[in-house]
Amino acid sequence: MSRHIEAMVVWMSEQPLDTSRAYWIKHGTRYLHVNVEDVCWKMDLEKLEKTSVDQLRLNDIACLQLTTHRSLTFDPYHENRGTGAFILIDFMSNNTVGAGMIQDSFETTSHNIVLTQSSQLSTSEREQRLRQKGVCLSLYGERALSLAYALERKLFDMGQLPFVLKEGNAETCQTLIDAGLLVLRVNENEEAINSDDLSLDPNEAIEQLLHKLDNALK
Repeated sequence: MSRHIEAMVVWMSEQPLDTSRAYWIKHGTRYLHVNVEDVCWKMDLEKLEKTSVDQLRLNDIACLQLTTHRSLTFDPYHENRGTGAFILIDFMSNNTVGAGMIQDSFETTSHNIVLTQSSQLSTSEREQRLRQKGVCLSLYGERALSLAYALERKLFDMGQLPFVLKEGNAETCQTLIDAGLLVLRVNENEEAINSDDLSLDPNEAIEQLLHKLDNALK
């Protein structure tokens, strides 16, 4: 049993492997969120040699190190195909992107606990873990709150971590941004968007807000 597995994976998607994307692993009947920690090597099928790569393309065969968010009970594939096999699923599209055969678990570096008076996590570490950058989008007007909640739902379904801030000052907002959240603040300020200026069609209004959010993240 381990959260850290090393596996041979056949890439089955025309979309290249992106280690910054979120994936699911289907192991038996269980679905677990998984991070691709490393592409150890890819097999060059023409030379039958191991090569170093950063990503995989359709029909590539490679050794990956994966970390699941919960422990996985498994056997090496050569010992038990039933508990040693899995498939990788794209979080956003729900498409199968890879088939894997577990080789073994791998060890991670353990650290002694250090006590400090400030956070030991950097902004970049949070962004890497959450797969997103913290930012604030402010709205005001009659439809501000309802649009903020609709956008929150949309972003969550897209695999992001948003949060609607109905009350709270700029300091609270900045704290949430530093934590890596997409903050949807209902508050009138210099940078706030007037909900009355957005389309009356909810779907179009959300698309407009998504576009503004994309610009804010650039």
